[in-house]
Amino acid sequence: AAALARALLFRDRQRVCCHGVSVTQSYALEALVRRGRMTQNELASELHLDKSTTSRLAASLERAGYVARSAKPGDGRAVVLSATRAGRALHARLVREDEVEMDRLIRDLSAASRRDAVLLLGRLARLVSRKYS
Repeated sequence: AAALARALLFRDRQRVCCHGVSVTQSYALEALVRRGRMTQNELASELHLDKSTTSRLAASLERAGYVARSAKPGDGRAVVLSATRAGRALHARLVREDEVEMDRLIRDLSAASRRDAVLLLGRLARLVSRKYS
């Protein structure tokens, strides 16, 4: 399990750097595309980051044109983040590349093994998510 986690983390670093974003930036973009608009504090909570790190992360994504920041209506101190069209396009490209790569990696497994792996990994992801949410 540890070897798989290391391999996936290394793969993430290699994959996203080709698009000019860090792994953390790609996770932030994924959260904004998946959940839609959210405050900077909500994103910090989602990514398990502190507020200052999330602020720098949002600023870097805004400079790259992937995220728009605005004041929260009724609370000028709160910042609302949303993925831009370019951010959604980059996220879609990263997802497509992931799907192609995973299809290539598991191509030689039997249909039953692929099904069992998908079920097991989905269950593990839910368990980990519940533990750290």
